[in-house]
Amino acid sequence: MESVFQISNYTVACQVKFASYTLQGSALTWWNSHIRAVRQDVSYAMPWATLKRMIIDKYFPRGEIQKLESEY
Repeated sequence: MESVFQISNYTVACQVKFASYTLQGSALTWWNSHIRAVRQDVSYAMPWATLKRMIIDKYFPRGEIQKLESEY
């Protein structure tokens, strides 16, 4: 995603909005629930690093990452 931001010259203010438009399936459902709980303007104002961390925490639990790391 970071490379898309750089190539497209997305401003920091647009990064979360753009990234959220690429979500599909359960990730999109999760994001829509987040927007309803927090408000759209607040959600889009968060830094990309925060959204990235939220996605990693939700879809890539630390235990699973450690399991994969130990396998390889």
